[in-house]
Amino acid sequence: MRVCILGLHSVIGTGLAAALSASGHRIVGTSRAAEARPDLKPRLANYHSLKLGEKADPGWLRNCDAALYLAHDFSPKAAEINLSGTRDWYDSAVRAGVPRHLFFTSYSAKPGSRSTYGAVKFALESFFVSRHQWILRPGLVTGDRGLFALMIKMVRRLPILPVLDGGKDPVALISLESVCLATERILCEESPGEWNLHQPRMVSMLEMLRTMRRVIQTRCLFIPFPSCVPLSLLRLTQFLGIRLPLSADSIAAMRENRHVRRPSHLPRLGIEDPSLEEQIRQISAKASP
Repeated sequence: MRVCILGLHSVIGTGLAAALSASGHRIVGTSRAAEARPDLKPRLANYHSLKLGEKADPGWLRNCDAALYLAHDFSPKAAEINLSGTRDWYDSAVRAGVPRHLFFTSYSAKPGSRSTYGAVKFALESFFVSRHQWILRPGLVTGDRGLFALMIKMVRRLPILPVLDGGKDPVALISLESVCLATERILCEESPGEWNLHQPRMVSMLEMLRTMRRVIQTRCLFIPFPSCVPLSLLRLTQFLGIRLPLSADSIAAMRENRHVRRPSHLPRLGIEDPSLEEQIRQISAKASP
């Protein structure tokens, strides 16, 4: 297949480019960067610089068998850009004759979400569902980039780590390798529908952090901390235009996830994700000097 990855430089996008090209698929990629990352260039049939809010040339998408929507603008007040930009790209892909559209949403997407991220993702889910397309809903992706890798780094380096609300929030996890394998199977074998991509058993944030500490063999001390305090501070920094690795929206989404339970579709796809301990061990080994 010829597959266009919209949002190539995202954690999942880079993983998919490697996995799908290794399986013989031809990859067209887009991201906001002027050029593709050097490690991705050999895997690409073509690359285009494109960011949400800009029109996608249907000529780029012509002869593609599928479009994968992974781009998201995390800038403050970018909700409308995410909504209109993704819909515009879909319209361009349809005009180019692309038959398969896989939208990557979030475990946090839900109706009435107080998180901007969750509300935008749910609105776009509804858009793609109404057009009988594919919805892929991965949990927190474990890998050597992104939030999970950052948490491992903090557990390794910090003597004390505040844990929001005592770490009682449930976390849906999936390895990057399993996301890529599931995506290829859904793309090639499955009819349109909604797919929850995470391990069948969820863990608490505290259990995940304790497992990191045990595997890495550090003495990081976890201190319970009410989420309302950093939530207020992060909203203030956002108002002041200060960008930090963690946003108020991320904490709001995490708090809402306490009440969300979704069945995993990995067993239906015949995929068994590695254990949390094994994933931490692999990622930690890559990060070690």
